[in-house]
Amino acid sequence: MPQSTLAHLFQAADILFVPSRIETQGMVMIEEMAAGLVVISSDRGGIRESIRHGQTGVLLEDPTDLDAATAAIEAVLNNLSGWTPVRIAARREVEARFSWETIVPRLESIYAEILEGSP
Repeated sequence: MPQSTLAHLFQAADILFVPSRIETQGMVMIEEMAAGLVVISSDRGGIRESIRHGQTGVLLEDPTDLDAATAAIEAVLNNLSGWTPVRIAARREVEARFSWETIVPRLESIYAEILEGSP
């Protein structure tokens, strides 16, 4: 599926629910945050590095707790307009931390450090 079609589909949604038990990075969550969705996910691995609970999304302590997951989803769906600041903050967070303008200089710095330390 073309990326432009995916972006359009993402923007048609209101939330992304990912009750992952193990997650190294959570790229799909970053993509959805950029699309303006409220992300509800597990407080695990790389997810907690991408989402700040209550500020840029919702983190669930236990991804197997269906009552907590249901409550979180209902809280968002029952008050979508109240979650606008979270949506905006999430998008800004992605733009600030994961844009090419941010990533490229960080990668260049890492490569420079590696080359300086090589024999």
